[in-house]
Amino acid sequence: MSSELPCKCDPESGANPDTLTRNVELVQSDLRNLHDTVDIICQHLDLSRPKTLVVDRGKDRENIPVSGEPDREESEGCEVSPPDSPSAVHAPIDTFLDIAKFGSPKSVESPPGRRASRATHGDDLITKGIVSLAVAEQLLHRYFSRLDHYLYGICSEHHDLHQLRTTSPILLAAICTVSALHDP
Repeated sequence: MSSELPCKCDPESGANPDTLTRNVELVQSDLRNLHDTVDIICQHLDLSRPKTLVVDRGKDRENIPVSGEPDREESEGCEVSPPDSPSAVHAPIDTFLDIAKFGSPKSVESPPGRRASRATHGDDLITKGIVSLAVAEQLLHRYFSRLDHYLYGICSEHHDLHQLRTTSPILLAAICTVSALHDP
């Protein structure tokens, strides 16, 4: 695995190349686990599956450990992820997953005509009855007036509810979700 990401450490810096290689392997393992989880979610929601990871192309995925648990004897000195604590904050992911069920993200592989027709067929959270039109307008207003500037204005071209509903129902769901999570 170390041949996939060349080591660019300075031998005089005191960094151990073996430790760096092990850390790269741990990050790759974590990335594989995340990719596998996204794959399972896509299968469950009947969405198109994610592309194969670049590091796994040409390899048999059955031989790759996906448990994410490193050998304890090799990494006894550091902890990859902090343990759960009673004070840990848990995001309400179930609500977001319920909202996200209305459609798959726009694919660059699908023709633009299909993407536009998909968006105009009412596959958004308002037509599904998850959020009312009035609540969606309120959430969008709150997001654009209070939160969008924190994300460098990434929604600068989408300020209209109708435009968001037709061009990017997933962005509409994300904006409504973020705005609702920041509701005082």
